[in-house]
Amino acid sequence: MTDKSPTLFEMVMMVDDYNPGSQIEACGPRTGALWGTNAVQVIVLEMSKIKNMHLSPQAFKKMYNLRLLKFYYDPTWIIGDYLDYTDSLSQYHSKVHFGEGLSDLSDKLRSLIWLGYPSPTLPSNFNPYNLVELDLSRGTVESLWEDSMHAPKLKRLFLNGCTRLTKIPDLSESLLIEMIDIRYCSSLLDFPLLAQHVNNLHGLSMWGCKSLRSFPSDIHFESLSSFDLCGCNNITKFPEISGNITRLDLSWTAMDEVPPSIQCLTKLRELNLSHCTRLQHIPTNIWKLKSLYYLNLEECSGLESFPEILDTMECLEKLKLSGTAIKELPENLGDLKSLIHLSVDRTAISQLPSSMKHLKNLHYLSCWGCVSLRSFPEISGKITHLDLSGTAIDELPPSIQCLTWLWKLNLSYCPRLQRILDNLQHIPSLMYHWKILSCRGCRGLRFTHSLVLPCFLTRLNLSDCNLKEIPEVIYCLSCLIYLDLSENHFEHLPKSMKQLCVLGDLNLNHCNMLQSLTDLPSSLYLLSASDCEQLRSIPDASEFAEIIRNTYHSSNFIFTNCPNLEAAVGNMLALLTTYLNKESENYSLCYSGSEVPGWFIYRTEGSSIKCHQLFSGQLLGFAVCAVIAFEEYCYDEVYDDDDFGDQLNVLYKFISNNEVCNRGDIMVACKNETLIDSDHVALGFLPYSLLWKLQDDFTNCSFEFSLSEESPNCRVKYCGVCPIYANQNIGETSGRKSCTSNDHQKEEV
Repeated sequence: MTDKSPTLFEMVMMVDDYNPGSQIEACGPRTGALWGTNAVQVIVLEMSKIKNMHLSPQAFKKMYNLRLLKFYYDPTWIIGDYLDYTDSLSQYHSKVHFGEGLSDLSDKLRSLIWLGYPSPTLPSNFNPYNLVELDLSRGTVESLWEDSMHAPKLKRLFLNGCTRLTKIPDLSESLLIEMIDIRYCSSLLDFPLLAQHVNNLHGLSMWGCKSLRSFPSDIHFESLSSFDLCGCNNITKFPEISGNITRLDLSWTAMDEVPPSIQCLTKLRELNLSHCTRLQHIPTNIWKLKSLYYLNLEECSGLESFPEILDTMECLEKLKLSGTAIKELPENLGDLKSLIHLSVDRTAISQLPSSMKHLKNLHYLSCWGCVSLRSFPEISGKITHLDLSGTAIDELPPSIQCLTWLWKLNLSYCPRLQRILDNLQHIPSLMYHWKILSCRGCRGLRFTHSLVLPCFLTRLNLSDCNLKEIPEVIYCLSCLIYLDLSENHFEHLPKSMKQLCVLGDLNLNHCNMLQSLTDLPSSLYLLSASDCEQLRSIPDASEFAEIIRNTYHSSNFIFTNCPNLEAAVGNMLALLTTYLNKESENYSLCYSGSEVPGWFIYRTEGSSIKCHQLFSGQLLGFAVCAVIAFEEYCYDEVYDDDDFGDQLNVLYKFISNNEVCNRGDIMVACKNETLIDSDHVALGFLPYSLLWKLQDDFTNCSFEFSLSEESPNCRVKYCGVCPIYANQNIGETSGRKSCTSNDHQKEEV
């Protein structure tokens, strides 16, 4: 045997049965006469810190008393440094190898744990009679032992991620079995035979066994609480099982019906049948499941009807019907007195039952994409989330005033919607709780003078609402933090915008008629004005400086694809240096351009730059710059009002004395879809306060730039760095001819 790291190999001799409290340890791959003899009872090897080991196929031949063989990885190392432990499709890389397959294992083995087991079979002469635990997770094993052999003492079987495994032997005599984990065994054809009454099994995971064709019938599970066949998309029949199961997941299977026998699962609380596209019918006796609190039928595209509620369902709280072909809900839906969550997104329903007013506990109702839904009934006053986006409603009914706990209302892409209810100020509780309103894409919406929006609104989306001027009602929203006015047609921002004293995020992307951008709220930390082709005027440096001083965040100003702003924005960073001090936060700007501004001391081609000089104690920080070459680059991150998606950022690292002292980023694109097909300049300021490892006497530092998304359509073309000092007047020098960092290696600042 060859061991590249012998101090990590432990051979432990046990006095009697394996008991960690009574071990005698002998370290090293060879300890006198012990190695290769029947004295060895336990071998444990943690593989994360060793190099590859190559074993002879007969390595364990004379170890007749071997009871525990464990080749494993420390879980913290797996998660932190080696692989994503939740990615069950990944295989461990076993560092213990043998060339022609293992020929021998002791029949006295009680525990065989070999993560990433590197052979298609166990030794043909191995008898699993004494085996209690078998874990070959993510190995290359294809089969275990012959059906003529049995493992009556087996309690734990872990084969998670063994993607080549095609068969598991008969387990009908393994009456002590407690755990079976065969997740992602994607080549497994049949589930092994089990005893008819399985009394000890409490864990069974079969998620992602996409080749599995069937499951044994008439099995009674006494202890099993969760049964999961999710992703077993060859399963066509509902498993005939009984017992104390509380959670049943059959999502992404090929079942076409739910049999009446489901009523035998009297303790079932969760039933997930989502993405069963062949499912066409739900039996009425599903209402016999009195303990059911969660029913998920999402994306069952063949399901056209939902059964009438025949029994009182006191426990049902969540009902998900989105993506089905259901055309109407049962009229007695209101009998589900405990219902909290109801989603019917993208269904063909044209109206909601009037009995919904009896759903007194309903908090969440989502009907987005119900294009035939034209009216809205009286509903419970406890609703906090209401999504009517993509429906055909033309106005909100008066009953909306009863929703005094409403927190979020989504009316996006309602093409027929013309107005929101007036006089909401007469409902104080509604005005207090309502925080989020989205009317994105409501191009027919009209804002009347009598309209009063909730005064505590924090997020408002009026994107693509065909606005030629900004509604005055917005300026009264003193708590507004996020405002989306993108894809509209106004020409300027009024001075009243400054009244939005806590507004932090303003989206003006694709406002093609916008010409002037002044009078910004001083609380902004993100201004995105990409693709504003007519924009020519932006705030002066003093106004930008006020914004930067007033925010506790990094400030980001994005002017991507604004062709008329190169000179104005290009000089802005230089002008802002006169307003900087030791307490200044970091900020960034992005604009159309192809050169590093001329006032940058260090400039070069490529994505990294070095600085060789002594920096004085008056240093406030560094200005950084990257020129990005784009060629038909499409940024198309999808986002909603809660999640703005990923941004395209320029990333930079500050390195001093071969140690990364700080990292930063400059936003280039975010939120709305945009096509970038020209060079752009990303400018940023990295304050001294963030350079926490920086020493005044250092003389060797560098910056490295990259993009947050790797794409052949964009790259860092040039980069530059300039130290910024107190009381320094850089001035408007962006027209100065660029030169490389080599020209300034000895230049003093």
